[in-house]
Amino acid sequence: MACILFVIDVMRPGGGAQKILKEVLYSLHGHGHKVKLLVLKRTAYMLDMQAINVECILNDEKERLLVHTFEITQKIYEESKQYDIIVSFMDFIVCYFVTLACMLAHKPYYAFVRCEPSFVAKTFANAEVNHNIYALCLQGASKVVCNSQSSCNDVVKNFGVSLDKVHLLYNPINLQYVAQRAEEKSSMPLKKKGEIFCICIGRLNAQKNYSTILHAFKDMKSHIKLFILGDGELKVQMQDFVREHGMENVYMLGYKDNIYPYVRDADIFIHCSFSEGFSNALLEAASLGLPLVLSNIAVHAEVFEQGALFFEPNDAYGLQRQVQLLAESEKMRKELSSKVLKAVALYAQRDFKAELLSIFACC
Repeated sequence: MACILFVIDVMRPGGGAQKILKEVLYSLHGHGHKVKLLVLKRTAYMLDMQAINVECILNDEKERLLVHTFEITQKIYEESKQYDIIVSFMDFIVCYFVTLACMLAHKPYYAFVRCEPSFVAKTFANAEVNHNIYALCLQGASKVVCNSQSSCNDVVKNFGVSLDKVHLLYNPINLQYVAQRAEEKSSMPLKKKGEIFCICIGRLNAQKNYSTILHAFKDMKSHIKLFILGDGELKVQMQDFVREHGMENVYMLGYKDNIYPYVRDADIFIHCSFSEGFSNALLEAASLGLPLVLSNIAVHAEVFEQGALFFEPNDAYGLQRQVQLLAESEKMRKELSSKVLKAVALYAQRDFKAELLSIFACC
């Protein structure tokens, strides 16, 4: 059995990567591997990780990581001496720290890719430098583990990673858990006759493209309502937009520990991201049979090509048109619901734990 050190930036509840990392750690721990998690910054709320050794390097979540570059690198370097493999479980800056520490300690490392990095790199102020540094980090990794085929293609084509190093590990889904949690109560208002409830879930940031969603619903038919679950840096800006345009059809409900009753009570799920690694919320909404309206990006079509209506990410009118088309046709909603349930059932046949253990089999 191997000793494996994982590194992530924060371990807040509600994060998709954090939820998957918890599954990874428990799976490896349960199989007899010794695992430890280093978290770069302690946050006010952290995901419960009983039975896993967790240590935070910085105790103030307001601290900027780059200011503490040497402290963080030194800590990972010292910890790495006790482990067989070091794993970066978040893109870019976390991977930079892990790569540098492992080079100094002459230790192998794995890089888990949680996004489509060529898109994310473009959003940085120093885009070219970040792209090139990340490419060097990925090329130096013993294995690069991606959660979608589109991310696998991206790291090979745009970051020069050898194909033989790249492994696909889709996110797991626990259908029984989702169905069970969906039985709990939500605070959604009672639906009036003829109303259609749309829902979107995710962190309120630029990548999730809420601007297009809000512009689409600004002129949406009044019986079609939108419920947004999530929190983030764009919250105030989005609230201002809703208020300034008198959008009584939009409800911002904030972060919810249990999203599933809200999904259960909705009619249509919308996911508008410019880029994704792989969306847990989308997968879970599909597992509850919601028909999907999705931005036309590769990762969305990867699993749901036949089970969704698509629109171009910047096309608010296209999104509005697809939502209204689906809202006005109960027959189409039922047909898409049947298709997404079949797609999820096929997806759920993958054995996440077996695939994970095979990746770490040589440790």
